[in-house]
Amino acid sequence: LRRSGQSVLSVKDAITKIGVPMALNQALALSLDIAGQLPDQRLKALAQEYQAWAEKVALEAQRLAMLSGSSGELHFTAGLLSRVGELVALKVIQQHVDAGADVSDAEIDQAIGGWAQKLGNSMKIQWRLPLELRGLVGAIHLRRRDSVTPDHLIMGAAAMLVNGMGEDEEYHRLLRLLGIADQNEEQPDAE
Repeated sequence: LRRSGQSVLSVKDAITKIGVPMALNQALALSLDIAGQLPDQRLKALAQEYQAWAEKVALEAQRLAMLSGSSGELHFTAGLLSRVGELVALKVIQQHVDAGADVSDAEIDQAIGGWAQKLGNSMKIQWRLPLELRGLVGAIHLRRRDSVTPDHLIMGAAAMLVNGMGEDEEYHRLLRLLGIADQNEEQPDAE
């Protein structure tokens, strides 16, 4: 809606209203939502879980970045991309199932555990993502205690909160390093 209360009637006006970076982030989120393309209900449920987790990390990373004085757009994008490897692995497993294979739950877990990281890295390289963005995605999964790069601290803290570690001392240490420990009042429900 416009400030006057009238509806936005065109796509161009909608993009102008929310801004190009947010419109691109929304398009990215929609393109990564592959659950509708997975007929196998087990794979579909896993895809929905991974996508929901990535969206929560994206929103929390953006919130923390904004509290730190950054726009948070790159952090949001990195959060959305954080489970690309798992989503690609699920798509490959679905293709295997479509070809007639009977895949057990244990085999699904093993395939994701063994291939998600490699597939995710390959996709990020194939998409020619900037190193900075790839580094932010990596900081979600691998937190180095000696890292003091604010952007990496933001991504690590966001992942910790979404993983239900918002009460851990390490999470609070990261917030203190970012200088936002006192500003972290509104935390989303971690599942």
